Amino acid sequence: MTYQMRKSEVKLGGSYAVTVYHIFQDQFTLEEYLGIDPSSYRKRLLEFLEKEIPQLSSQFRTLISSEPLLSPRIKYREVPYKSALPARIFDDLLVCKQRAYFSLSKAKAIFDLRMEFEKKQDIQLESKQMEVFFKVGNYWYKIVGVPDYVYENLVVELTITRGLIRHLLGRAVIYAYMCMRYGEPCGTLIVPTTIPGTEEGAIAHLVLPNSRALDYLAEELEKVIEGKFEAKRNNFCSSCLYKRQCQYSL
Repeated sequence: MTYQMRKSEVKLGGSYAVTVYHIFQDQFTLEEYLGIDPSSYRKRLLEFLEKEIPQLSSQFRTLISSEPLLSPRIKYREVPYKSALPARIFDDLLVCKQRAYFSLSKAKAIFDLRMEFEKKQDIQLESKQMEVFFKVGNYWYKIVGVPDYVYENLVVELTITRGLIRHLLGRAVIYAYMCMRYGEPCGTLIVPTTIPGTEEGAIAHLVLPNSRALDYLAEELEKVIEGKFEAKRNNFCSSCLYKRQCQYSL
């Protein structure tokens, strides 16, 4: 094993939290990456994943054993559902409820440069569409997503986000539950593809799902669907896809 793990509890809101293990290479030094170009870094990152993901998968089985997973909010067999939603709605939800509201109402968004950049990454993995039925309030919703890769009990999601990953945790939890349709507890490995800086040297983040996180996501999404929420300006406003029409970005 050529990596170390550091555990943290990332707050979603109130008493709700998700356990995340931040993964660092052994003997990691920032000097090792000075001057390296982004393409070379991603190549080394892919080599690390290919070598270590079997060990991570095995280690995850022990880590997840204490997490509560069963939830009445999740079904895998099709049920009558109100509408289909993309898994990325949970990114919007954890960024800002107003943003999630705009997304649900299909408001006109500006061009998403980050998404376009992520699509052009030179790490090529085999992705496939997954789905799960998720109960919000009195209704079921079909949640659809396309994670970048699935290795046995681990969903791998590449991102250009480095450092703060809280807004990715909702989708990470949902992806893990999508993977669990095959009968084994699953987690999500969030992998930043940008070179580590001085503040955050983690090369990946292993997210452990839990049923209470589902409760939080359902409660918050219900507020947005019903239009019963409050929002305020935050650090994402300047780069928000809906900043041209949102009162909080002005």
